[in-house]
Amino acid sequence: MTQLVPDRQTWGEIVRFILVGVKSNILYVIIYVSLTLLGVDYRIAVTVVFVFGLLYMFLFNKYYVFKKRDGENVPQFARHLLLYAGIWAVNIVTLQLLSFHFRIHPYIVQLLLVPIVVVVVFVFNKYFIFGSNRNIESRVSSPD
Repeated sequence: MTQLVPDRQTWGEIVRFILVGVKSNILYVIIYVSLTLLGVDYRIAVTVVFVFGLLYMFLFNKYYVFKKRDGENVPQFARHLLLYAGIWAVNIVTLQLLSFHFRIHPYIVQLLLVPIVVVVVFVFNKYFIFGSNRNIESRVSSPD
């Protein structure tokens, strides 16, 4: 039977994931505001922040959150990019659907999406990007 309550290792990963997420968002704001105050166009600033965020989150999730030292950087980074492209696409579609068709304010939509996105990104990082799914496969296939 699959374990529904996270084990000690997973709880540690969850805490580290949240800490990295909070820290990265603070850094994103600092970088964005700094660049725009220096006169950088907001579109360039947000692009710099986006690229920084992709690299920052990949490296910190790999080495700090999930403690992977496997040398599979290229395929993992490719999956990381696909995940964030997918999250972006779902975000756009959800905003369009809920904001324009159901008249929910976009700020509320974003607030509703944050916890969902955090869970989805954590699960995809843990089980598909950094390969911790081997633990789950062994638990599922082992008899009780």
